[in-house]
Amino acid sequence: GARVRVHTALSNTGGAGLVLVDDATGAHRVAVVGADGTLDNVITQSRVLQMVAAARELVPRRHDALSAVPGLVTSAADEQRVLRVPRNAPVRVAFERMHKCGVGAVAVVRGGAAGDDETDTHLVGVLSASDVRALNYDLKRIELAAGTCDKLLKFVHSRNAVKRPHQPHLIVLAADSTVDQCIGVLTAHRVHRVFVVDDPRADAPRVTGVVTLTDIVRFLGTTAAAAK
Repeated sequence: GARVRVHTALSNTGGAGLVLVDDATGAHRVAVVGADGTLDNVITQSRVLQMVAAARELVPRRHDALSAVPGLVTSAADEQRVLRVPRNAPVRVAFERMHKCGVGAVAVVRGGAAGDDETDTHLVGVLSASDVRALNYDLKRIELAAGTCDKLLKFVHSRNAVKRPHQPHLIVLAADSTVDQCIGVLTAHRVHRVFVVDDPRADAPRVTGVVTLTDIVRFLGTTAAAAK
């Protein structure tokens, strides 16, 4: 099967150990199996990041800017990993692009005056594969799957306003934000990615890149391995 390297990298913090997982396969979960072959635990990327956040003082390069860490931010120029769709694009197009590229979310951009400009980079929201799949379980909203990204985005924002009233519509960071700030945002809002933009205070900032949970966990795992 696929190989997964497990590093005991940040440990003995308040008596608790911290295991970092460097998964070259891109899987989001790792099963921990005992000597007798029974399942002991399942480590998710989200759980790893929660443990990292609890031991931030041990995180390497935590005060470095995201842009200063090679390979951490995926540039918006990589259109296979940083997907964009204009707000008036059909939801079907967004889902097809996510599926084709194996990416879990797409940036919804303003799309110019008509809302259909594919080259625009002004971020107005984010749709994840989970948002699209959730429509299968809500028959009253299933028609949104046949509509535009803008309509689905409005529904997602209204739903999140009830479920997560303190969470902003746009969860973004600037390129000069630190690794520590990125970890804080990902864990505080329980999201799997944060888009990097030119001006986080703008209503529709320009997308310049993205940092995912996978990127952070891989960075921590490779940094820990290099320190040995």
